[in-house]
Amino acid sequence: LHGRLVAAIELVSPRNKDRADAKETYTNRYLGYLRLGVHLLLVDVLPRPRGFSFADAITAGLGADLPPLPAPFAAAYRV
Repeated sequence: LHGRLVAAIELVSPRNKDRADAKETYTNRYLGYLRLGVHLLLVDVLPRPRGFSFADAITAGLGADLPPLPAPFAAAYRV
């Protein structure tokens, strides 16, 4: 819209979550979209590593109180 990003679709790859710094980098990217008012569709079909979910990291980063959403999942965030 007038040169402004309004929506993003992110497909999680194994590289996005294979190291702690990668998880932090991509979590910050996804939160950045939302904080800038960009709608986000996040698709994560990778159940590993166990106990980690970008959806849960986003929920925590936004300070929301939602039930856990382990992978695999597709989540849409409207802002």
